[in-house]
Amino acid sequence: MKLFQLGNTQIRLHPGLLLVLVGATILGLLWRLLQAMSALVLHEISHGIIAASMGYRVDNVEFLPFGGVARLNGRPISPKAEFCIAAAGPLCSLVVAGAVSLAIMFLPILGDRLDYFLNFNIALALFNLLPLLPLDGGRMFRAFLLCFMKPYFATAVASWLGIIFGAGITLFSLYLLLFLSILNPFLLLMGVFLLAAAIRELRAAPQAKLSSMLRRKDAFVHGEALQIRNAAVRANMPCGLALSQLSAAKYNLLFVLDEQMKVIGQLDEVELLEGIARNGHEAPVASLLKKRAVC
Repeated sequence: MKLFQLGNTQIRLHPGLLLVLVGATILGLLWRLLQAMSALVLHEISHGIIAASMGYRVDNVEFLPFGGVARLNGRPISPKAEFCIAAAGPLCSLVVAGAVSLAIMFLPILGDRLDYFLNFNIALALFNLLPLLPLDGGRMFRAFLLCFMKPYFATAVASWLGIIFGAGITLFSLYLLLFLSILNPFLLLMGVFLLAAAIRELRAAPQAKLSSMLRRKDAFVHGEALQIRNAAVRANMPCGLALSQLSAAKYNLLFVLDEQMKVIGQLDEVELLEGIARNGHEAPVASLLKKRAVC
C-alpha cells in the first residue's frame, strides 16, 4: 500500500501493519506503537541514506508488521555495499538509543515517556544483528560469505538459518500454547513472519543473479558506466551452466572455445539470456553462435 512519494522513493505500508495499529488502539498501546514506528522509520531511513551516498537508488521503503525493508533499484549491489547498507540500520538504532539515554540522564522527567522508545531501539538493533535472512544481520552475513562462495550458496546458508530460527520460534510459541496454556501472539506472529520471509529469500536465490543482470540495463539507461568481464567457456557447455559462471556485478563477454582452446566465436550476456529463453538451459553455447550466424 503506497503512502506517499519521497523524491524517487515510494514509502509503502504493509496491510498487516494496519491490523497491528487497530489492535494497539483497542489495547491502549497506541503511544507505544507510534514510538516503535518512529524507531523503524529512523532505522529504514538510515539504510536509504547510506545506499544513496554509495550511488544506489532506493526504489521503495516498506514498513512491515515486524520491521521494514528498503528495496534498491538500478545497478547490482556489491558485497561491500550490501554490508555497509545493512549495518546502517542497527548502528542507527544504537545511536538513537544512546542519544535518548543521554537525554533521560540529563532530563529524568523524560524517562516515563521515552523508556519504551529507548528499549525498542536497543531490541531492534540487537534483533536485526542476528545472522538470518531477511534481517540486516543476515544480509551482512551473506556479504561476508560472498568472499568465500557463490551468491546462491551464500543466500541459501543465510536463508536456512532464518528458516530454522523462524520455525523454532513458531514451534516454541505453539508449545507454550498447547502444553502450558500460554498465548503469546507476538512471538507466534514473529516466528511465522520470519519463517515465511526466509523461505521467500531462499526461493528467490536462484533468480538473484538473473535479476541483478537484468537491472544493469536500467542502470545503463540512467547513465551509469558498466565494467566488463571477459570469460572463456567450452563450446559444448550448457547455456545454464555458462550463466552460472557469469559475474552479477559486471557486464559479461564470453569467448567460446573448441576442444583445442581456439576461439570459435563470441557472445555477450544478453545473447546468452536470449538463447536460454529461446532454446532452454540445456542447449550448448555453440548453438547460439550458429543461430547468430544464420541471422
